[in-house]
Amino acid sequence: MIEAFIVATIAVFLAFLNRREKKHSRFLFLAFVLLTAFLSLGYYWGNDVAKYEERFEYYSNSGIALFDFSQYGFIALKELGFVFINLLCKPIGFWGMRAVLFILENAILYYFIVKHVDRKWYWLAVFVYVFNPNFWVLSSSMMRQWLAICIVVLATDFLLRNKKIAFVLLVLLASTVHITALICLGFLPLYAIQRKPSKNT
Repeated sequence: MIEAFIVATIAVFLAFLNRREKKHSRFLFLAFVLLTAFLSLGYYWGNDVAKYEERFEYYSNSGIALFDFSQYGFIALKELGFVFINLLCKPIGFWGMRAVLFILENAILYYFIVKHVDRKWYWLAVFVYVFNPNFWVLSSSMMRQWLAICIVVLATDFLLRNKKIAFVLLVLLASTVHITALICLGFLPLYAIQRKPSKNT
């Protein structure tokens, strides 16, 4: 894990360099490129990776066509969106699928940080991401959970812009990867309460 620590430290430093840039997020972008490339190298971090690889082979050899959704229930009882992703990535293999997911997930997080975090605090956002054991490193192992989390992060951006339909659709999409994402629909009433004008104003 010393390699991960070094890469994470460099990423935080790159994000720190971005504090002086007024118009660009080049150093933050480089930080996320580094983090994504490192994850995509194919480390067997965590106990779940081997299980996901085994599941990928099972889905790939099921003989079910990509868009034959009526047959999905025979190979998985829930989270059929993740089955679709496995079948879609069959030509590039399991490790290719992981690389694609890392790119997508980190692109979402990069976008969210650029849009919602002040430049002088980019380094702190990256620090929390890479040094919290429940985030960056865990994303290498808990593939379904982390993909669902990142989709919910993207959905939250839409909610903050008061685009409730897009928020709901993205949460529902996340639930096809990990069913627990549905609990995030509870953000809607909380958001409505937060936006409700006070009687004293």
